[in-house]
Amino acid sequence: MSAELRDRLSRYCFALFCTAFAAWTRHLCEPVLHGRLPLGFFMLAVVLTCWLAGPMPAMLSLVLGALAAAHVAIAPGNSLMIADMADWLALAVYLIGGSVTIGLFYRLASQQQQAAMRSGENDQLAKNLLVADRRRHDYLALLAHELRNPLAPLQTGLEILRRGGGAPEDSARLLNVMSRQLDHVTRLLDDLLDVTRFARGQIRFHRQVLDLRCATKTAVEAVTPVMEACEHEFNCRVPTSPVWIRGDRVRLVQIISNLLSNAAKYTHHAGKVEMHLRCEGQEAVISVTDNGIGIAADDQKRIFELFAQLDNSRVRSEQGLGIGLSLARQLVRAHKGVINVKSDGPGRGTCFEVRFPLVDQPAVQHPDQSESPCDPTPERGGALLRPARPETSRAEHAGPQRVLIVDDNQDAAETLASLLSFEGLKVQVAHDGATALNTLDEFAPDVLLLDIGLPGIDGFEVARRVRQTPLPNQPRILAVSGWGGDECERLAREAGIDEHWLKPIDSEAMVNRLSHFRADGDQSAQEQRRPRQGHDAPSITV
Repeated sequence: MSAELRDRLSRYCFALFCTAFAAWTRHLCEPVLHGRLPLGFFMLAVVLTCWLAGPMPAMLSLVLGALAAAHVAIAPGNSLMIADMADWLALAVYLIGGSVTIGLFYRLASQQQQAAMRSGENDQLAKNLLVADRRRHDYLALLAHELRNPLAPLQTGLEILRRGGGAPEDSARLLNVMSRQLDHVTRLLDDLLDVTRFARGQIRFHRQVLDLRCATKTAVEAVTPVMEACEHEFNCRVPTSPVWIRGDRVRLVQIISNLLSNAAKYTHHAGKVEMHLRCEGQEAVISVTDNGIGIAADDQKRIFELFAQLDNSRVRSEQGLGIGLSLARQLVRAHKGVINVKSDGPGRGTCFEVRFPLVDQPAVQHPDQSESPCDPTPERGGALLRPARPETSRAEHAGPQRVLIVDDNQDAAETLASLLSFEGLKVQVAHDGATALNTLDEFAPDVLLLDIGLPGIDGFEVARRVRQTPLPNQPRILAVSGWGGDECERLAREAGIDEHWLKPIDSEAMVNRLSHFRADGDQSAQEQRRPRQGHDAPSITV
């Protein structure tokens, strides 16, 4: 017999006992009562049962009390017959009063139960708030640590360059280090933005049927420097035939490179990392295996949670923010795939496995697809992951002759102006919207690099006023801002902004883009630069 059944049976037995005890007590008191209070003792039994056993046993006690009172306390005795109308009324009052009492007890018990539940929920919320507050402090400390790591070599490198930089080869090596650290900060911010977009449901995908080997190749190229720096033995196996899936190539590269970067990070120096792409049934399978620190069984259950960290005693100091695997899982799910982790425990390595559904081979293919399955490096929201400048002279791609930079951050504006001046462009800087508008007639820019968060007149209003100004040649307006998202891009299109770039921008991608503007300076391109309606204006996010 289950514990619940035993508890219920004991409650009903208690109701029987209380009713029997009330009948026996009433019988003992009969010489004193002389027929009065025929139902009082039974009412006490109902109240006691309701209090100690609950409303349903009390209902049993109420019915049994009415039968017992009719049998032993109401004339004629030893019979259920009731002859006097007053006795009928007393019995009715007893039943009604008992029912009301049970109802009140039931309501009180329900309220106490709800109060206990709310109290438990409040206690849990308080514990969750304490945990969240502790995680927030830990996360902020970790974020500060992760940002200080790349900022330290950047600061040191700038100081070395300020003092002369040493030999040319030392300066080149130093610039490579600074570039890698800046890329690290940029990727960190990109991941944080992606997590925020997922939380708000604002992330967008550009799905197409593609060869998964293409994304694999790009991801491997991206993490190869990391593997070489750690001196890992890195093996990559891919099939010779295409692996067709439907997805966003940029996000697929992000998933694979995330797993490879994690494998490199959590594998001891000169370790072994292996990636295998294969087809199993109707699924494409990517497995990333290492002989690194491994993952404990408890950690495997939470490794994909946001901001999850492994035990500090087993991990090197550069842990990351704990968002890479969480983001990878969300991206995999968005592609209708699954991701799993396997590890035999600490020190025994780890294997991450990702599965995507295969699709049929596309009807239209490039003629040379069999020899070169991958197109050029994909763009992530408009910015080349590894931008390569075309091998042409600066004179051929000199870009627009005049560029007006509008940014209230003087350092950002001046450094960008120096870069574009070095590329042979004529550049002028304005630090607020009013100055930019006053400069239009005199400077007549071909391109307007416009910050959004300007003091006084913001960038959207500046763009609207530029489009409303009758100029001989309407400039192209490129928003270069730290503000992003669908709402910001919508406002940019409505204001007449041609393209929307997120800071920090890729300087080579910017120069290449401006060179295309220079090449498109014919009459048709001029027509495209006129004010356009919201959905006609393209939007490129860097």
